[in-house]
Amino acid sequence: MKVKYVIYLLLLLALSGCTTESRRAEMTAVLDRAQQQNLAYDSITYVDSIALAAAFFDRHGSSNEQMRAHYLLGCAYRDMGEAPAALQSFQDAVDRADTLSSDCDYRRLMTVYGQMADLFHAQNLPTDEIISCTQANRFARLAKDTLSSILTYELLSKPYFLLGDTDKVIDIIEKTHSQYIEHGYISESFNGYGTLIHFNICRGHLEKAFQMMKDFEYHSNQFDSLGNISSGREMYYYIKGNYYLLRHVVDSAEHFMRRLSSFSSFKADAYRGLLSVYTQKKNADSISKYAFLYEEAIDHQNVSKRTEVIHQMTSLYKYQRFQKKADQAEILVVKTRMCFGFLLALTFFVLIMLIFRYVHIKKKRNEAEQKYKENLRYLRETEVELSQLRLHDMDYRELIMKKEQQIKLLKQEIISFEQVTHIYHSSAESQLEKMDVYLHFHELAAVGRTPSDKDWQELYQKVQDLFPNFYELLVRHLHEIGQTGYKTCILIRIHIPVKGIGNLLGFSSAYITKIRKQMSKPLFGKKLSSVEFDKELLLIS
Repeated sequence: MKVKYVIYLLLLLALSGCTTESRRAEMTAVLDRAQQQNLAYDSITYVDSIALAAAFFDRHGSSNEQMRAHYLLGCAYRDMGEAPAALQSFQDAVDRADTLSSDCDYRRLMTVYGQMADLFHAQNLPTDEIISCTQANRFARLAKDTLSSILTYELLSKPYFLLGDTDKVIDIIEKTHSQYIEHGYISESFNGYGTLIHFNICRGHLEKAFQMMKDFEYHSNQFDSLGNISSGREMYYYIKGNYYLLRHVVDSAEHFMRRLSSFSSFKADAYRGLLSVYTQKKNADSISKYAFLYEEAIDHQNVSKRTEVIHQMTSLYKYQRFQKKADQAEILVVKTRMCFGFLLALTFFVLIMLIFRYVHIKKKRNEAEQKYKENLRYLRETEVELSQLRLHDMDYRELIMKKEQQIKLLKQEIISFEQVTHIYHSSAESQLEKMDVYLHFHELAAVGRTPSDKDWQELYQKVQDLFPNFYELLVRHLHEIGQTGYKTCILIRIHIPVKGIGNLLGFSSAYITKIRKQMSKPLFGKKLSSVEFDKELLLIS
């Protein structure tokens, strides 16, 4: 029968393993699909499926698998415009990474921080963006990816531009320009040249700006054969037109401003530039026309800006609320774990104390039972000898008296053992040993801590309930034995050893032994040794 159950158990475990592996394959396929869409810049919309995959790998995956799952979940939230949830998922991905492991996926960790930086930039949070860019740069270096290392450092120019720190922006772009060239990335070295050209024009360094424009247009690979700049960089037309305006080459300035006006996102800048062009030309009709168009474009831009600001404020508010809830949840988890750990440790400690107590009592009982059996055997042998001696009464009178005395003492010990055994097996005694206050006082005695008044009151009540005759005796003679004697008797009744009583009351063992002897007269009307006093006390129920 046992073999059959073992086989069933093994089959169950094998089936469970197969189910887990099947589920793993399914969840991996979901993440692979999301990753392919992310690399292809396709929107990821199936958030629920990716959330399930993240939950699965949190239970059954490695740290790298968990990081990947939460990163892709963040990408899905990002594509849905849920910035707070996306940031939280990216943070969860960071938390899952084991950065001390030799196989940590530093490249993905770099990408996670890069995504966080983009979201912070969109939310106009440059300080948080700087932290994310710095972390992205750190993990790019750990991944030994030189190009990404330079690129992530260059990204720092964006938040510093938002902060208005022009000198810092120029320093970052110049440093990364040199690093790109040093490692052979010539075209990439001109990524930030548009910003540098703009700053030099604004500062009146026109010759330097002109040389930088030539280098930018020739080496950056951002222009086609017709001189058109790549999509997303059209603001360069305004920068170049502004350069020609300051050079008073008005026709060239007008050419670039008109080229910029063909892009709807830059209408306001184009009209401002054309207004400056016709101001230089002193053409009143065109000045009036482009002043009106510029004002109209600015109004439209302000409306869009207000909408964007409201969206940013709403997203920021959501993010802060989301983060606050996440922090509260994390604090609750930590507190719950601490409470659980404390309760587990306390339970373990109490269990150990109970085991030690049980072993101690068991040992004492076994010793007493062994002595009881020996006394019975010796009693029978002595009685046989006595019966034989009585046949020769006159010759062995003195020996007979001695044997009779031995029998009397043996019977007293046997009766005493039977009485004590009855105490241990009584219902009240059994209840006492299971009570929290009983265990609590034994623990305090073991570690030498003083009980509180509340502890004493609880103990008095339990002893009164379980042993009413014992409690009545103590109360009746309280004025004779005093508070110390009263507490000593209570502690003896719950089986606290002499040393433990001394620990609880703050007295030496010798003093406790002394007062036990002194209390025998008022309580029992006769002088007893400390051991005899304890035995008498334990007999009272």
